[in-house]
Amino acid sequence: MILIPATARLSSAISQRSAQETVGATGRFVAARLSQALHNEWQKHERLADLFRTTGDTADLRMRLDALRALNDQYVWMGMALPNGRVAVASGGLLEGQDVSTRPWFTAGLQGTFAGDVHKAVLLQSLVAPNAREPLRLVDFALPLRRADGSTAGVLGSHLSWDWVRSLVREVPLAENVEVMLVSNDGQVLIGPEGIEGTSPNLPSLMAARQSVAAQRVETWPDGQSYLTAVLPEVSYRNLPSFGWSILARQREDAAFAAARTMTFGLLTAIGLTALAILAAGVLAALFLRAPLRRVVAGAAALAEGRFDQPAPDERRYSEVSALSGSLAGIHSRLTEQADRAETAPPKLTVVSGRS
Repeated sequence: MILIPATARLSSAISQRSAQETVGATGRFVAARLSQALHNEWQKHERLADLFRTTGDTADLRMRLDALRALNDQYVWMGMALPNGRVAVASGGLLEGQDVSTRPWFTAGLQGTFAGDVHKAVLLQSLVAPNAREPLRLVDFALPLRRADGSTAGVLGSHLSWDWVRSLVREVPLAENVEVMLVSNDGQVLIGPEGIEGTSPNLPSLMAARQSVAAQRVETWPDGQSYLTAVLPEVSYRNLPSFGWSILARQREDAAFAAARTMTFGLLTAIGLTALAILAAGVLAALFLRAPLRRVVAGAAALAEGRFDQPAPDERRYSEVSALSGSLAGIHSRLTEQADRAETAPPKLTVVSGRS
């Protein structure tokens, strides 16, 4: 019986570990799909930079930017700014001649590769979506453009649609009842369930995300429900610059561990039924062994009392009782023969001698 609770605890631990792995694996899957899609776009920037290093031709760069913008709806704008911050070449000619020297993508792109977190469009809103009900939101890529001699010719920058990024996250198939959130480096939920998106809950998992620390725990969210939550601290792939994003995957505790409880209940039920079956088999085995043995014992008791009127029991159900039965039959036969000889023997004459 000690084995039953120990087995139940082991079963529960295994099932809970399985639930944790399901939530964690879902988060990793979303992070991989998102980062690989972003990396595909980043490679386009690298190829443009490599071509410019070879040719140094701004006219060719303009043609390629226009083609890339036309073939990829996720691009809102692409352009090259000179080291002084003036836009020299841009898709569709947008912002050409404008000063972007104070924009984060430009200042960071002068120094090296850059990926910028979601932000509202500052210069492009009135040019690209003047009548939009919602503000235009973008993410950025930037990297320095080098000449063949290694000198800096400018910065290649692009603005990608935040709606495209959102669709990448939302269209990933998820495990049942698992929700996934994209979290910024300051702990804000950028993409997530209704009521959570746009907020910064004060939770250990969000604190772990801000510190880029992997974590997995059960915690109570603002809706009052307990969730098994996993933190994937990086959305990265190969040489993709970091946006500072983390992925959070969560599943309600009752749903996450339902399989564990079901498995434990099923295991305990199976153990209980097995125990009952063993007990029933033991009772049947005892009855099987006991009945012929009792008859052999009764026969032996009759012989011990000197009663030979009944034949010795002839039991053949199993080898041990068969051997006892045979031995008892032999004893019964010899004692019966001795008794018969005693009854049929002539009486002995007693000679009495006397003196005359």
